[in-house]
Amino acid sequence: MLAISAISSQAFTQVGKDKLKVLFEGIEKEPLSEAVNSPVMDYSPVISSDGKALFFIRNNDPNNVGSRKNHEDVWFSVFENGAWSKAQNMGAPVNNIDNNYPNSISPDNNSILL
Repeated sequence: MLAISAISSQAFTQVGKDKLKVLFEGIEKEPLSEAVNSPVMDYSPVISSDGKALFFIRNNDPNNVGSRKNHEDVWFSVFENGAWSKAQNMGAPVNNIDNNYPNSISPDNNSILL
């Protein structure tokens, strides 16, 4: 699987949101799992090389480390026993008061590039 992140958090203004809607217009979207998807914005997924861990951005969740509106934190879910686990915030030190997002996972699955 490939994970593509084309829009940075700095570009995620209303104009960015409008461009994102146009970019994905006509693409059929399907929730991954109730354990992973949330009512807020989840985006920019990155999956580990073994396919067993999913890292993504969750925007404006009350459980995010930052306290300001539209704050982005890295969340994760693990694939085990044939299903994705309930998504969890990675917490500090991965997440802080700034916007945080995963760019890639090392091939050995031991490091995350933020």
